Amino acid sequence: MLYYEYTKENQLRKAHNYMYAPYLGGDFINIYFNDRIKNLNRADSIYKKQHDDKVYSYFINKSNKLFSDSLHQDLLNKHYNIDSPEVVLLAEKKIYLSNLAPFNIKNDINTLELLSSLIFNLINDYDEDFVKKWLDLLVQRFEVTKKIYTKYQAGLVKGSGESDKLQLYCLFALSLSLYFVKKNSLKHLSTLLKVSDLLCSIENEVLRRTFSSRMFSLILLFEISIIMTLSKKLKGVDFVFE
Repeated sequence: MLYYEYTKENQLRKAHNYMYAPYLGGDFINIYFNDRIKNLNRADSIYKKQHDDKVYSYFINKSNKLFSDSLHQDLLNKHYNIDSPEVVLLAEKKIYLSNLAPFNIKNDINTLELLSSLIFNLINDYDEDFVKKWLDLLVQRFEVTKKIYTKYQAGLVKGSGESDKLQLYCLFALSLSLYFVKKNSLKHLSTLLKVSDLLCSIENEVLRRTFSSRMFSLILLFEISIIMTLSKKLKGVDFVFE
């Protein structure tokens, strides 16, 4: 029986080697969908007592302008009843989405600030060169280490600090989702899938301790909508989102 092997073990403890992944054709897409829906239901179950979805409405409303596909809208409507507050709560800290101070490749980087600035630029259609430059550097570092660190030395050559902050992986995944929708970059989609695999591999007790919001659900919804749109015409893919 086929199963989705990339979320079986906690990838913060043991990163998966994707280089030797077998080709499974349409069957793989179906088991991927089953895994993501299982994790979406798991996230909803973990956070069912929380009522802070509205703090994401600003982000969702902004991102809806990019996700024009009706399938994406249907998925969101099934999970969110949204208003329009002025700020977005990013994990446990309130960070006002504004164009943060310019980042210099010669200086050390605070990853939380960088990711927040990337998201701001993406949802507001601002500096595309800034987004591509810094997002590509983060993708490069993640693909090598399979980690996101709280800080990076000048040039993003080497990470330092903690590498188990799930908030950073969530913000990275959101950045990758938005960038793919804008640019249809398969490189960034590939990294998004790996980051989501990592998040889906985390045990319930760790997720409960770490998150104060349903950002995890939001990431999965964005990713599912992207993959469903891409796979609609693939033979052997018959998944239907209920």
